[in-house]
Amino acid sequence: GTHGRFTLIELLLVIGIVVVLGAIVLVIMSPNDQLKEAYNIQRRQDIGGILNSVYKYGIDNKGKLPDLPATATEICRSQPDSDCKGFVDLSMLRGKYLSTIPADPEEATKHSTKYTIYRDPSNAVVTVSAPQAQNEVISVSQ
Repeated sequence: GTHGRFTLIELLLVIGIVVVLGAIVLVIMSPNDQLKEAYNIQRRQDIGGILNSVYKYGIDNKGKLPDLPATATEICRSQPDSDCKGFVDLSMLRGKYLSTIPADPEEATKHSTKYTIYRDPSNAVVTVSAPQAQNEVISVSQ
């Protein structure tokens, strides 16, 4: 008889089930990917908040926006009295428009948020980007 032996179908079925279960475990056990996606969600919220606050500032100041560079430049993270040379200083937004200047959740340094901002001189569109984003480009323009 067939006692003690597996048929080919049974063997393939067991292998298939093991492969499917292994794939599920890999998906569940990859917190690194979930963490990267969480960081990217934070980045999207941060740069959207920065862009909105720039325009709210403009509304409150008769259309005058903060001074923004013509090419993508990093936004300063530090307090207004700190060294922001080479960075865009958006400290005028702190308080009324933003509680703090948002910074990249993974890559920010003491002085740099790692987010960039610029205002295109040809069409006056403001763009805020998160260049440290994982596996995608995160950028908003208005």
